[in-house]
Amino acid sequence: MIVVLIVAGLAALTYFVAQRIAVAGRDELRSSTAAPGTVRILTWNIENFGWTKVSDVPRVAAIAEIVRQYDIVAVQEVSDARNRVPARFVEVLNSTEGARWNFVASNRTGAEADDHSSAEQYAFFYNEDAIEVIDAGAVFPDGAHARFQREPFVARFRARAGGLTFGLITIHTAPTVAVAEIGALDEVFTWTRARWPDETHILALGDFNAGCHYAHPADLDALPIRGPRYVWLVPDSADTNVADGACAYDRIVATTETSAHYRGAWGVSVAAFDPSQLDLSDHWPVWVSLTADP
Repeated sequence: MIVVLIVAGLAALTYFVAQRIAVAGRDELRSSTAAPGTVRILTWNIENFGWTKVSDVPRVAAIAEIVRQYDIVAVQEVSDARNRVPARFVEVLNSTEGARWNFVASNRTGAEADDHSSAEQYAFFYNEDAIEVIDAGAVFPDGAHARFQREPFVARFRARAGGLTFGLITIHTAPTVAVAEIGALDEVFTWTRARWPDETHILALGDFNAGCHYAHPADLDALPIRGPRYVWLVPDSADTNVADGACAYDRIVATTETSAHYRGAWGVSVAAFDPSQLDLSDHWPVWVSLTADP
């Protein structure tokens, strides 16, 4: 009986390690191994990404090394009130010989008076060799409805290899009302489609706070954004939380039309950094890969 229990325990441990390696292995989607026409999209809540962090040479260098592995990166929690961080970070990204990075960024979100204390900026950083901007973006006009504490930011891009066009919506929901804000993303998709009537490939990505005690799967299943018009590329079972406890906070959701360019390649970059040695964020980077050809 003891032998059986030991063998079962070792099998379970082996399965757990294999699963972690499988997830970590899917991180390694670098330009040297990516298939031609592949677009690598990353979302990352870089915790409190303000002037202090972007001026910390070891930490910002480590962040830049991770970002450079992808073609376009949506960053949430840019927290500098003077909006200097995106431009400074691009300087760091371009400090590597031959690098050609640029960005589009929102104004400070949280326009309503009761949201000022939690105002943040969003940014999309992109490799100019791989991506070009079609529409430099806009913040969703939340207006008097106050659906969001931090209004989502949208922008549109084209992949230089293959010509695939796509729109990105990035958001950092307020944790205590995460379900309501995730539900309101359906309206943001509708508004985005109206902004670009000829664009069918649209993805929402960011820190949804869509897990643990902020949002249960049953809560999400009741929302229109879990309906047939959308595909959740990062599932409820994902763990995007650096701390203990498996929480699928960070998500990527796409219009069903985008599925024609999706081959199941997504991942949580648990091998991106060692949080015990380098304090970069309380979220792991989360990525998805699209192909230019349907």
